[in-house]
Amino acid sequence: MIALTIAVCILTIVVLICVLALVDQYRTLEVVRTELGLNDTPEALALPEGLPTPPSSAGLPAEFDGHERLIVLFLSTMCSTCQTIAKRLRGEVPHGVRLVIEARSHEDAETWLSAARMPADRVIVDEEAKIATTLDITVAPSAVVFQDGRAVSAQTIPSFRQLEALLAAPELITIP
Repeated sequence: MIALTIAVCILTIVVLICVLALVDQYRTLEVVRTELGLNDTPEALALPEGLPTPPSSAGLPAEFDGHERLIVLFLSTMCSTCQTIAKRLRGEVPHGVRLVIEARSHEDAETWLSAARMPADRVIVDEEAKIATTLDITVAPSAVVFQDGRAVSAQTIPSFRQLEALLAAPELITIP
């Protein structure tokens, strides 16, 4: 019985050491990611002054004009992070989200969407980046939040985790 107690104590100490080593590794990884600038923190994007209102005047479909809250997600066929986000959506565009795909051609966009198993009915192909240019979106993946027919915010989406956070945000956003 004493031997069993000693063995349990030794195993407890070993497990504690292993847990502490994992905590140390996690902290080290966070420091390395921060130093290298690899954190997936979204960055706010400035919306252009005098942005056309309603969204349809920026080249988006007229149906966007009447939405209380709508997130337009800009993805590019040449972006690996965009591909990862599209694949993580597993073929379903969340409610209140529309995709704008920047592509060289409709065929390129269709191939990309097919590979990601994305529905074409909730996707807008922006061949010449006219929509992105009007909204001053220069990086993909990015998202623009429209509320009551106005663009109220824009940000980069550096990972699927950040897209989930944006989707989980409160329904109403304070309009500046």
